[in-house]
Parts: sequence; structure tokens; C-alpha cells
Amino acid sequence: MIEELLRFASKLALITLLFSATLPLESCGTSQKNPADNPETKWVTQPARTVDSGYIVYVAHAEDFTEEKALFKAESIALQDVANECSFVPKGTRIEDRYSEQLKNVHKVSVKVGLSYEDCEKAQNTNDPSAIKKLANAQMTDQLKHYQDLYEYQPPTSSQFAENQATDPNAGKGGLSSPSTSVQSPVQFFVARQMVVYQKEQVILAPPTAYPPGSVQSNQFARSANQSQQQLQGYQQNNPQTRTWNNTWSNFEGRPISQHPEFLQSSNFRAPSSRFEVPRSSSGPSMRNSGSGGQMKRRRRRRGF
Repeated sequence: MIEELLRFASKLALITLLFSATLPLESCGTSQKNPADNPETKWVTQPARTVDSGYIVYVAHAEDFTEEKALFKAESIALQDVANECSFVPKGTRIEDRYSEQLKNVHKVSVKVGLSYEDCEKAQNTNDPSAIKKLANAQMTDQLKHYQDLYEYQPPTSSQFAENQATDPNAGKGGLSSPSTSVQSPVQFFVARQMVVYQKEQVILAPPTAYPPGSVQSNQFARSANQSQQQLQGYQQNNPQTRTWNNTWSNFEGRPISQHPEFLQSSNFRAPSSRFEVPRSSSGPSMRNSGSGGQMKRRRRRRGF
């Protein structure tokens, strides 16, 4: 009888030991430190867009089953917001920080991207195709296009395309129809800016010979882009809060699902990859993990964040 009790007690102790050993694995998603408590990672809790001393900072978040995909999504969402405000991603854009945390079933990655207001405004006011190519960060634009192909593009129906050809005087001529003559609401403002993004994205990703300097295509493109920019500037002048608000394209409530113009799917551009690939930025910082204890080094411009 005593031997049986001893055997039972031994089994019970072993079961208790095994159960307690599994607890840290099951609770790892809820035992992470709050990034807001650490000065080095407090930026994770910032709004999607902030402005400080002539510098614009975007913070984006994404989740996925793998850390690699979550990182790609978060970076691309931030780059999408840069492009929406600046009309394309200029060379001054920097990925300043990355933060990763393991939730119960997914990885959540936060990314911090910044650039100067001066670089952004210069991009906004650049409408000549040759100048756009010189100022644009082609690598980041290619990553953004890849993200759009994978997660945002919805091919237009044949009837939509036919209607566009019938009503758009710029269809098939290297240009894009301008936003509404009068941009009167934040929704129209964001959508109009995104149409300009697609317009300039076409130039950045086009073959080198697509827009020769002084050609009909280049002049027509510049006229269309200038008209769009004037409309957007008119709205900004009447609504100065757009310079300091926290709204971005990715977090704007009620924004429509983006739809690429048909010409971005022509044979001149890289088709969506059949498998997942993550373009890499050579100048980006290392990933900061919620369990790393703040060991990673970062290269970033200090601005008080």
C-alpha cells in the first residue's frame, strides 16, 4: 500500500513539473513588456503620423504568422503613408526603427519611418518625369509596388475599364485623370493624393526610355501632375490642420479600398510574384524584439522621440 502511494506521489510530482515547464510557452504572448514603459521603444505607441522640428515621423503596425511577412507589411504600410503625403517615396526617407513582439499565434511588428518636411515638399512639387526619377527612392518604391500587388490591387472589371477609356481623355496616353476639380473633404483629399501616387509610381517604375526629356509623353505627364498638385495645394491652404494632424492613408477611417489604374498592370512592370519575397533596405536598422532586453544598436537621427 505504501509503495503504491509512493509511486502515485512520484507520478504526480512528475506531471506537476511537466505542466509548470509549459507555462512560460503558453503565456509568452501576454507576458511581454509594455513598449511604452521603455524610452527606447516608446515610439511604438505614437500616433501614425507626428511632426517634430521639421521632421515627419510615420509609425505603422502589421501582424502575420511569420515575423518576416509582418515586417514586410509594416514597412510597406509606412512607405504607403509617406508616398500618399509626399506623392512618392523620396530618397531622404529612412527606416529608423523596428520592433517585434510575439503574440499568442502571430508576430506583430511595428516600424518607424521618417523624413524631413523639406524632402517631402520637394517631392510634392516635382512633376517632371526625369526629376521624379532622380529624387525617388526606387528600391522603396519597388517594395511598395510589390506590397500593393500582393495585398491591395483589385483588377478593374472589363466594364469599368471600358467606361474609363470612354470618359478619361488621358487614358492610354501616359497620364491619369485628375482628381475632382474641387477637393472638399478629407476623404477626397486622401483619395486624390493616392491617385497622384499611382501616377508618379508609373514614372518611377517605367523603363528608362518611357519618358524622354522634352517628349510629348513627359510634357503631358507634367501638365496632368501639375493640375492635380494645384488642386491638392488649394485644399491644404484652406485646411492648414493637414500639416500637423495624425491622419494617414493607412489609418484613415472609411477610406476606400485602393484600386490601381489599369496601366500599372501593363507588361512594362513586374508582375506580382508567385511566392512571397521580402525586398530589403540596406540602410535599415536591426529588428528590436520585445524579449531582447534592448540590446540592439540603431542608427537614427535624434529628435527627442
